[in-house]
Amino acid sequence: MKALILAAGKGSRLVSATEDPKVLLRINGVTTLERISLMCRDARITEIIVVTGYHREQVHAEMRRIMVKYPGITLKEVFNPVFHLNNIVSVACAHAELISDPDGYVHFDGDLIIEAQLLKNLLQKKGNVLVIEDQQQVEQEEMKVRLENGKVVEIDKGIPPAKAAGEYIGMYKLTAKATVAYMQCLQHHILKGETHIYYDNVLVDLLREHSLDVLATHGLKWVEVDVPGDVVKARELFEQQ
Repeated sequence: MKALILAAGKGSRLVSATEDPKVLLRINGVTTLERISLMCRDARITEIIVVTGYHREQVHAEMRRIMVKYPGITLKEVFNPVFHLNNIVSVACAHAELISDPDGYVHFDGDLIIEAQLLKNLLQKKGNVLVIEDQQQVEQEEMKVRLENGKVVEIDKGIPPAKAAGEYIGMYKLTAKATVAYMQCLQHHILKGETHIYYDNVLVDLLREHSLDVLATHGLKWVEVDVPGDVVKARELFEQQ
């Protein structure tokens, strides 16, 4: 199984805190990219695809540093030259790398900081799985997930909070068959010029042939670093990690 890390975006809402790509944000001395890489290594995922774009050279330098420091980790760059478009393009850029793995892949948004146990729980769960936050009140602007009979039927910001099972946190796992189908769905939308949508929205296209389960965080720690206040929260939550 491979891992995919999205590291192409500019993260404009973090500019007052840093102008670096989000994966280079240091939380208590460790970059997000290094943190995710170590979690993957400990979970026996040693090949990690990193989609770069904004400040590509800085991200690539960090990739090289990590591989020198941890010889068992392989980080491979896929460059997205149109990183100013939405993240649907970044995921699609990695299609050749992802469809080649017989075990599928696990996805990380580049601004996601998690407790290692969350990745372990995800890999233990069979099939196609989204990770959702189920312990907190879901806000209107968040990417929400709606379930029927325990299965995902909708992923969208427009879902009314009262009907949402939780917030999608930016992490999922797909089987090899679902990966091939998903990449085809992404390409279909891009060819139609729909580069304004999110990769999350396209995941529901899989429901025609594949089911999507959910894994709840159940109180395990995670932070999506979007705004400067999230940096403070992450440093407090992961002070000892």
